[in-house]
Amino acid sequence: MDKQERKEYYSKNKERFARNSKKWREKNPNYVKEHNKAWKEQNKDRVKRTAQHWRQKYKKEIVLLKINEKCVMCGWNEHSEILQYHHRNPMEKEIQIGKSHHNIDKIKEEIKKCILLCPNCHMWLHYKGSQK
Repeated sequence: MDKQERKEYYSKNKERFARNSKKWREKNPNYVKEHNKAWKEQNKDRVKRTAQHWRQKYKKEIVLLKINEKCVMCGWNEHSEILQYHHRNPMEKEIQIGKSHHNIDKIKEEIKKCILLCPNCHMWLHYKGSQK
């Protein structure tokens, strides 16, 4: 594409380029929000596949973080991959670790707010909490 063709292409698509600029998006947050909502609605399968891809990728990394760990209540560690993260303070919970497709660093930050429990101790802790 020579200089003249680029100039013509830019002039024909000037509005599209403007919409993609950061300043324009900052000035028009409602339009951007509606546009993104419509795009996600039209591309549900693609959004779902992408989310599944990232969850699976992060799930493997999360399992590796649990290796050689044990339940802090009973000490159980036969299958560390099924240990569960429990937030010490539920009010600090920002994301659900197992269902998250956020950046792995954000997930690791969330894990720092948690303790590891076996499924039995985790259920018992929630049962005791609901009895109060």
